[in-house]
Amino acid sequence: MQMQSTRPCADRRARRPGGRHAHDRDVIETVVTGLFGVTAEALRGRTRGARRTAFARQAAMYAAHVGLGLSLAETGRMFARDRSTVAHACRVIEERREDPMLDLVLMAVENACGDREGVRP
Repeated sequence: MQMQSTRPCADRRARRPGGRHAHDRDVIETVVTGLFGVTAEALRGRTRGARRTAFARQAAMYAAHVGLGLSLAETGRMFARDRSTVAHACRVIEERREDPMLDLVLMAVENACGDREGVRP
């Protein structure tokens, strides 16, 4: 006999990529695709893609985690990636924050995330 969970799934959308944070993902994608010159389809791709695309995705994951204050797991779900991939992305971006141009780009992404009602980067 198989046991069924007694805990109902309160928010099934959280299981889909983006889930309840789909609007946040859309805002981040819009800013990142414009600043990094990649397509949203490439950013959402299941494979790593070109170096430029992978780095843009890492910046987007960093913005979601740091700018929106999402957990690594929530950010991973948003981008259909594992939380360890998000942690790696955050480390990569933090190591490169000393590049003034990259820092300006990341500030723009974080500000766009922080423009949501009641949220500060």
